Amino acid sequence: MGKFTLGFILVILIIGGCAYYIYRTTGYKFGLDSTILSKGTINISTQDFIDGGKIPADFACDGRNVSPTFLLEHIPSDSKSLVIILDDSDSNPKYFTHWMAFNIDPGVSTIESSKVLGNATVGINDFGNPEYDGPCPPVGETHNYYFRIYALDRVLNLAPNSKRTNLDAAISGHVIAKGQITGTYSRLAN
Repeated sequence: MGKFTLGFILVILIIGGCAYYIYRTTGYKFGLDSTILSKGTINISTQDFIDGGKIPADFACDGRNVSPTFLLEHIPSDSKSLVIILDDSDSNPKYFTHWMAFNIDPGVSTIESSKVLGNATVGINDFGNPEYDGPCPPVGETHNYYFRIYALDRVLNLAPNSKRTNLDAAISGHVIAKGQITGTYSRLAN
């Protein structure tokens, strides 16, 4: 074998060894959202729409503009708080935040429509509002929406008027499990 081949094999072994070491010592794995590491997966579902399907108008700006009800399973027992975020991945700029609530009690199994649970706090969305503002793409466009749930190893020390950048910084390195459900929405013509 040539020096190049041996060097290449050595680099691959080192990278593989490092990845294995990280996995064995921390239990972390890469998920769909590879920018946030987690140990596990939370099952998030709703009876309001199927995962990957069309979001009903009740949960968008064309309807009642209320959040869907979410059912949660497999929240780690060592979780200290939960975060839920709704993003539009097709807006400009990318990942327009429609909703973010944090410090949700990790003992819940349901996040009811239009409810903030217990001491949970709703942050400022990209509309500039401290509330849920549902899907609202331009008329004639279909956008993809991601409802993401994160279990954290701590309660966040964030003000109610916190923005997404503050939330992202606060949860970095503290996510122990996550899950997501997606949906699409098209605006009704007036």
